[in-house]
Amino acid sequence: MTQKAPALPLVTIDSESTRDIDDAFSIRGLPGGQVELLVAIADPSTAVPVGSKADTEAQALAASIYARDRTVKRMLPQDVSENASSLVQGQERDAMVLRILLDAGSVKVLEFAVDFRRVEVTHRLTYGEIPARMGGDDEPLREALRLSSALASGLFESRVNRGALALFDAKRMVMTDEEGRLLRMANANAMVGHLIIQEFMILANAQLAQFMARESIPGVYRNHEPMMAAPASGELAKSLRAWMETGSLDMDALNSRVGMSVGRARYAPTLNGHYGLALPAYAHGTSPLRRYADLINVRQLKAYTYGNPPPYSQAQLHEMCESINTTLTERKDETSAFHKEVLRRETEDRLERASLQGAPDQILVQATKLASQQQEMPVPLREELMSRMKAGTLSDKVADGLISELALAAWPRDLADCFVDWMSAGPGRVMHLLLYARQSGVLQTVDLQTTGQGTAFEGVCRISRDSTPYTGRAKGTRKKDAEQGAALDALSKMLGCATPPMRWAEPEDEPLEVGGVAIANPKGALLEFCQAVGWTFPSFKHKSTGPSHAPYFTASVEVHTPKGPYQTQATATSKKQAEANACAELLPVLQREFPVKQGASSPVGAQNPVGELQEMAQQGRYRIPEYSIAPKQTQPPIFEAVVTVFADGKEREFSGFASSKGEAKRNAAAKALAAMATR
Repeated sequence: MTQKAPALPLVTIDSESTRDIDDAFSIRGLPGGQVELLVAIADPSTAVPVGSKADTEAQALAASIYARDRTVKRMLPQDVSENASSLVQGQERDAMVLRILLDAGSVKVLEFAVDFRRVEVTHRLTYGEIPARMGGDDEPLREALRLSSALASGLFESRVNRGALALFDAKRMVMTDEEGRLLRMANANAMVGHLIIQEFMILANAQLAQFMARESIPGVYRNHEPMMAAPASGELAKSLRAWMETGSLDMDALNSRVGMSVGRARYAPTLNGHYGLALPAYAHGTSPLRRYADLINVRQLKAYTYGNPPPYSQAQLHEMCESINTTLTERKDETSAFHKEVLRRETEDRLERASLQGAPDQILVQATKLASQQQEMPVPLREELMSRMKAGTLSDKVADGLISELALAAWPRDLADCFVDWMSAGPGRVMHLLLYARQSGVLQTVDLQTTGQGTAFEGVCRISRDSTPYTGRAKGTRKKDAEQGAALDALSKMLGCATPPMRWAEPEDEPLEVGGVAIANPKGALLEFCQAVGWTFPSFKHKSTGPSHAPYFTASVEVHTPKGPYQTQATATSKKQAEANACAELLPVLQREFPVKQGASSPVGAQNPVGELQEMAQQGRYRIPEYSIAPKQTQPPIFEAVVTVFADGKEREFSGFASSKGEAKRNAAAKALAAMATR
């Protein structure tokens, strides 16, 4: 018989539309640096007896079916899942309560216990309101939520440290689920709440699995195994994090890359471990209103708690797991097939109407598949692909689709030439395609080697596709240039094209020519120009693509003028050089359109203007120049340096602007030097 628990500050955190509320939690700090976490799980076992009609239908369905936040079909009857057994605020409900005692510093579990009680939820919260609740001075749950957030962060870091496939990026509003798939959150405010619930439920499920194994309770485990060639889950997480940081956030493409390494998780009555979580034992028990495997485990644990025989034997569990796995796999395949069919029809319709301009990436990839099947590239598709290549807007997803889906014989010559030219614009594109083609099996072999030292390297890249080998070679003053050039040469030969020069191997930190004048710091010169004509400072945006070991950067710069915004973009192998290239392109355009007095813009030419200005003062027996530096704006960061020069009994001030204090100081000194030279 269940008994009512003492009054507990039980909290649920769900989306606003959730009605089948499975879980709640209560948390408090204890003396000695310990934290007590209580996780209450809805217990529908009494409302849905084993073998009842509702139970038979739930087993056949295996899990509730959702479409985004909308319930398509409930596993349990609505009066049970959304009323009688749902953990509704202010209503007493049967629950399985897990008590987890942890060390706050190490988040190591010290004690774990399972009990069945009557509980009452005191607060229902939504994901989006957690930050405000945590910051409210008069909020009664403030300390509990802050403690929850700190514990969840500690649990997440612990997962990362043990090598789990775990990512959490509040800036990009993405995180991984327990199996490593990337999920995009609705807004930044929801991130903290999602992390709390995810980490608490992963912890609860992991402890349940260990408890069942330790106490020899027959149960259903959630096993997740990697593909044969998969790296360690922690290494895959690092690669995924690098892809996110160096490229556009294409969720489908990133999840596809994860899918190359991990298999589908399956239920079984025996332990095989969980790859994504890097755990030896894991089970599902925290969502018995939505998943039948969880309901099975709740029933088994309840029987054990009250000393009753388990409802299911090991043999029965094996049969039920196979049934659940089959049902869930077929449903996933059917859903995937449905979406593929919808995509195919939309693609064919767009091709018939020659309406591919601005089409989503998935449409272009599907059109590429159809072109490969028909051994003919439709003109609208070829034109749209070439247009994006020339504009530099071709996404990694579409580029991957071209390499993996389009047979070599189906490549039109002009498309292949344009694609090779697109690859040559950045090393990240080349190395990304080489890595993707190897992981996806498009290339049977990939061997990249480099010889040489100092400033003389030679790279050799050997690849094979459809049993045909291709060898690329290139030389460079840097090892990575030689490697990237060899990869470009090999891929160009595979497509039957001449290999273009490596446009990314430009020397960095050398003066660029702006309007016929060599300028060491075009960005500083552009900032000076804007200051001279009284405009707001330029705004900069950055994007990087390619693998972490060889990214390339695109910098966009925009200046608002009386005639409207002027903008341009440029690429390089570093963010700094990309910015410099973009500024060097934009500055002469602005100088022509908006002429100012000679010398008004920054005459950055000296290699060490600060030192030269000081030397000039010493030679003229003047006081040493004095500098003051202050921030002008925070996003993007702009600093103003003012140098006071003492010459001929006069004090003169010159200002310089840059994104760092050191550069601003050099720009101010350079401006002073130019003025002193013309006096």
